[in-house]
Amino acid sequence: MIGYIISMEPKTILDEVNHYQKKELPDNPCIKFTFEKGQTFQSYQRLKRKTVEPSAFTLIHIWADLRWGYGGEGLHIKS
Repeated sequence: MIGYIISMEPKTILDEVNHYQKKELPDNPCIKFTFEKGQTFQSYQRLKRKTVEPSAFTLIHIWADLRWGYGGEGLHIKS
């Protein structure tokens, strides 16, 4: 899974993703990762599904932090 950060804070994203997941997929473990310096982060989530094969697999989460753009210029997003 690939996600990107444009304007939200990483902790807010993590809280929202886990809240949605607990509601829709309560058997799945929460996603845990920290956003460190750099523009990409990854985390692994080991899942077990009851109705879809393969039943056990690892989902790799990759996040790209686009809040600061390239060269420190930042992104200009119109609301």
